[in-house]
Amino acid sequence: MQHPVGQIHDLIAFRILVDTTTDCYIALGHIHSLWRPKEGRIKDFIANPKLNGYSALHTTVFCLENHLVEIQIRTHIMHEMAEYGVAMHWHYKDVGDNASGSAKELHAWLHQLEEWQHDIRSSNTTDTEFIEVVKDDIFQEQIFVFTPKGEVKDLPVGSTPIDFAYRIHTKVGESCAGARVITYLDDEDRLVTRMVPLDYELKSGEVVDIVTSRTAHPTRDWLNVARTAAAKSKIRRYLKTHERTINIPIGRERLERELKVAGLRGLEALTEDVQRWLCEAYQQDNFDELLMLIGADDIRPRSAVVHLLEYWQQRDGNSSKESKEKGNGASLALPTSTGKLAAVTKSNNAQLQVAGVTGLLTKLANCCYPLPDDAIIGFISRGKGVIVHRADCQNIMRLHKNDGERLINVSWSGMSQQHYHALILLIASDRSGLIRDIATVISDFGLNLLSINTPNSNKGRVVITLTVEISDLGQLQRLIARLEKIKDVQKVERDLGIR
Repeated sequence: MQHPVGQIHDLIAFRILVDTTTDCYIALGHIHSLWRPKEGRIKDFIANPKLNGYSALHTTVFCLENHLVEIQIRTHIMHEMAEYGVAMHWHYKDVGDNASGSAKELHAWLHQLEEWQHDIRSSNTTDTEFIEVVKDDIFQEQIFVFTPKGEVKDLPVGSTPIDFAYRIHTKVGESCAGARVITYLDDEDRLVTRMVPLDYELKSGEVVDIVTSRTAHPTRDWLNVARTAAAKSKIRRYLKTHERTINIPIGRERLERELKVAGLRGLEALTEDVQRWLCEAYQQDNFDELLMLIGADDIRPRSAVVHLLEYWQQRDGNSSKESKEKGNGASLALPTSTGKLAAVTKSNNAQLQVAGVTGLLTKLANCCYPLPDDAIIGFISRGKGVIVHRADCQNIMRLHKNDGERLINVSWSGMSQQHYHALILLIASDRSGLIRDIATVISDFGLNLLSINTPNSNKGRVVITLTVEISDLGQLQRLIARLEKIKDVQKVERDLGIR
């Protein structure tokens, strides 16, 4: 709903604060004796407060050459409530030496909330992380722990001396070297002090004295010890600021190891152009910043390797296209763990390609036994290079859900001269000598029968699974055709394991 500019009366406004409600009405009378009020613009929110509890007197008067001015009249308590809400109003009414315990707790909590907000915002923490910090104090069961001076600090159940130290002050937390717990003996009226480790779970009513040291500082292990989100956030901020020189070599080592797992030559494979591209992919200014994030567990090294393989695939694909347009044979290379150049060449004996690159450490999966011309996908394993599965393999479905970022594109550029394991499913009427006839046919083909599995027959019908070593698909097709001619054999097909 739009209003003409002439109906807006609070472009100039004044607020009058008085001590009591009676003074509000007295002030209103004085104002109306000085200036003529505008009809219909006097509102009494003291007699009729708003639903949110807002109370005040509003009036609009003609003054200063008949200009309309709005004036608000409130008590100090009404003003506190309007500015800071009902929680501050509660505290305002119950303050000072006579304040109740609940009012003091409220004030302390609001002050603590303000400190958290300032600390967390200054460390570029997200809104979600800030909410997690507040949830610890609102929704978790609390304990009450005392400082040696008698100040009470409330913490979630399970909190440790590290949480307590950070609750006192950030500098106390960052220099925490240990803690003394002071308790009273039940039988004797005396204090007992004992040192406790940093992972000690504090109990309600304990007096805790934090031991600080100039040489103490947060470590990554503290993240596993701290209970509160506020303490963890401050620890992460410290580590990010002070552990740069430590995290860079850690990140370098992790990335080097992951590259070699993928069959590459390690960091030697990363030219300046590749490093620059990877930094841009993760929005980092330089390669050291990227290594630092890997060392700090903010970026997983296997994720970086997957990005690199995708980059090489795209780059080599573009280079192949350019070479083809020029009429030249493509010859693209990438350093591998053997120290040689793995060339992708167009030939009759092309090999398995992983992300557009040949010569990487690869292994065909034993669960689905992929064969040339099958739709395949690779999985970057630890220490075994790339494991190649059929795209419809049940294990790939599971890996896609749990470790999707370790899956990578794999393709056949042709058939190599290596041997493959093929699973064959044979259904026949059970009879004496059936297994002998099957083994004879496989032997006549000069093939190696690796395994044969014959479960119990059902009403004279038997299902047999064979594992045969073959050199090409044509050989497999000829073998299946010959097995179908064996007496009492009803069906022979490649076993894809999908039933």
